[in-house]
Amino acid sequence: MQFEPDDPTYQDITATTYEAVDMAQHYSVLRSTRHFGPFAFHLAWNRSVDNLLLDLIHTDRYTL
Repeated sequence: MQFEPDDPTYQDITATTYEAVDMAQHYSVLRSTRHFGPFAFHLAWNRSVDNLLLDLIHTDRYTL
C-alpha cells in the first residue's frame, strides 16, 4: 500500500513503528534510511528523544 504523508493511517503506522524501534532501541534499523530524519523528529516532537541521543553519543555518531 502507499499513503500520502498526511493520511491518518500512514501517521498511525509510522508512529507505531517509530515507538517500537525506540522501545527496542534498534536505531540502526532506520539509521541509513530516509526514515531516520522523520523518526528523530517524531521522537523530539513527542519528547522521547533521550534514548536516541544517548545511542548517538555512545556510538560516536553525533556531529557538532
